[in-house]
Amino acid sequence: MLHRSVLALSARPASLVRALTSATNPSPPAAAFATDAERIVYTKLQEAFQPRRLAVADISGGCGAMYQIEIASSAFNGISKVQQTRLVNRALKDEMKSWHGVRLTTLPVAADE
Repeated sequence: MLHRSVLALSARPASLVRALTSATNPSPPAAAFATDAERIVYTKLQEAFQPRRLAVADISGGCGAMYQIEIASSAFNGISKVQQTRLVNRALKDEMKSWHGVRLTTLPVAADE
């Protein structure tokens, strides 16, 4: 399942692909982000979940009102999609106050992946 979502990233906007991280590349360079807000969201999620994969993109045209986030983390193992979403919402609660929406994809990952 994780591999399918990573392959699907190639069909996503360039801004989403450039913010992709993995266990071998946990911190993309600052130039990887189109906006400071993308970087802030990415950093908060990286710190909260130590994800195996993480992609953050401002899909609002640059105004910061809509984001697409894809995150795969062992923190999601054994819990429902609703619980996964709540964890992410809690981590981003301050940022989300000014958003109109978010496209969120969460994926559990095995510890050995």
